[in-house]
Amino acid sequence: MGVPAWVWFVIAAVAALVGGALLLIDHGRSTAHTRERRRWAALRGWQFADADPVLPDRWRHGALARGESGTARSLVTGSLFTAAGRRLVHVFDFEQGGRIEAVMVAVHRRMPQQVVLELWLPTVEFPTDAGLDLVGPVGERYAFTNDVTKARPLITPELAGLADDVGADVPVAWIEDAWVAAAVASGASPARLERLLRLLGDLADLVDGVRSDEAAGRKVPDIDPEDIDPEDIDPEDIDPEDVDPQDVEPQEVDAHDVEAPYVESPNNHADPHTSSLEPIDVEPEEEPDGEPADNSNGRRAGR
Repeated sequence: MGVPAWVWFVIAAVAALVGGALLLIDHGRSTAHTRERRRWAALRGWQFADADPVLPDRWRHGALARGESGTARSLVTGSLFTAAGRRLVHVFDFEQGGRIEAVMVAVHRRMPQQVVLELWLPTVEFPTDAGLDLVGPVGERYAFTNDVTKARPLITPELAGLADDVGADVPVAWIEDAWVAAAVASGASPARLERLLRLLGDLADLVDGVRSDEAAGRKVPDIDPEDIDPEDIDPEDIDPEDVDPQDVEPQEVDAHDVEAPYVESPNNHADPHTSSLEPIDVEPEEEPDGEPADNSNGRRAGR
């Protein structure tokens, strides 16, 4: 005896209801996530876009080296202040094949370069068809590059320290062209994205050569002014903005070192485009008895 038709109808109806409920729950989560991302962008004064199918094509490595091209969802674009000034940043959900693979965070650099440097966690599977060579361990990650010789100067203890601070929820961080980027697990909160942006900003400053004391992990030593030898100071190293006028002692000026005043030559008034200056000689004033006037104060007569 076969199964009654109404039983199959009930099973199909229950499956449809469960599927619809799951879709509604997923849509609700996506909507809440989009609202949270949009609110974060508004609080920072940044721009928000629902989707951008072109932006992910700027990167060919890192988390975007796998499979086909994708779409940027819930895109936030703004600027981040670092030691080198304002930097352009992008944050978006990377959708590939209808699924959110990761949250992409990218910080723009000042100096683009052809060297690609990827930093992967050893616990994740990294793509083997990206055309990169293994450099070796860098901190807790493994480095891959397209040019080992040019990439080695970039790998410093400071870079390894920043790469370790990125976090275990970031499978890969990489340097490509004019960007420092990272992929964090989907669903990352705005607070987590803020911390990651600051770390990538420090990494961009380090690679660009702007090494602030905070980014380098060092403190500025206290210097006693009495220990400074004036002969060791190069005048070219002094920034005029750092000099307080009250700290500059006045110096005596020899009257013989002061040049004669210059006035415009009357011959130049006919041509307004000529502005050559000529020194003039002033005849000394005479007293009524014919003697020249006494200019004991060292100034020229007639000035």
